[in-house]
Amino acid sequence: MAQQQQLILLLTVIIVALAILSGMENVEQSAREANKDRLIQELLVVAGRAQAWYRSPAHLGGGGGSFTKLTLYSVNFDSVTINGNYVLSNIKNESFRVTGFGNEGSLLMVTIEAFADSVAIINIVQ
Repeated sequence: MAQQQQLILLLTVIIVALAILSGMENVEQSAREANKDRLIQELLVVAGRAQAWYRSPAHLGGGGGSFTKLTLYSVNFDSVTINGNYVLSNIKNESFRVTGFGNEGSLLMVTIEAFADSVAIINIVQ
């Protein structure tokens, strides 16, 4: 009888350990997904502010119909937030790209391209 109880105890310990490991993985996955969603949201904030800046006259501190002088500072957005780091690139007269690098666990990178009247998600690397 003692051997049977030890076997049951061992199986119980193994099952509980597997359940804990599975739960930890689910929590990490949820954190990565939440970080990706927050990153995309902040990228859309940058794009929306930049589109408003684009439409503003240059003599009022706006882009005057061009993205060429766009900076994160000009749209009142920090390059580092609690959700990640942001970089502008490929800035042209009619469009620009902004990339966000997440800070939750493994590599997370999202790039969007913004135009005067639209936004497109270019790349998501997880």
